[in-house]
Amino acid sequence: MPKKVKVTKEEPKKETKEKRLSVIEYEKQTEEKSAKLWKDRLKSMRKSMATVKVGDKLTKKDLVKLVGDSQGISHGKEPVKLFSSGLKKQKFTITKVMKKENGWQIFYAESPSQRVVWKEGPVKNKHFITIPTIVEK
Repeated sequence: MPKKVKVTKEEPKKETKEKRLSVIEYEKQTEEKSAKLWKDRLKSMRKSMATVKVGDKLTKKDLVKLVGDSQGISHGKEPVKLFSSGLKKQKFTITKVMKKENGWQIFYAESPSQRVVWKEGPVKNKHFITIPTIVEK
């Protein structure tokens, strides 16, 4: 008869859990980050309307310079992404400029694979530029 093998019970290893933030702590942290990003964005904004018109050709670098390299808030361990990191290195053409009654303008820049849309206009006598949207075609 074969010998019985003695089975020893292994204790599960205790893994250190990440400190979880309460909802209030998370909201406070997010609010502080967004306030800092907003202040940085305000400092980097142009003081007047963009002078581009339909048909103008822009490189990626020109487009980033025109609208600013805005930054978003990361969620969890996802890194903060810049506007420029979402753009492909291509030529962009201004395809549409829409002028609104309230003084705002909507700009459309297109490349073979992407469309970038942003708005500019006055708010309380200051010039604002919205964070651009990148749409894959």
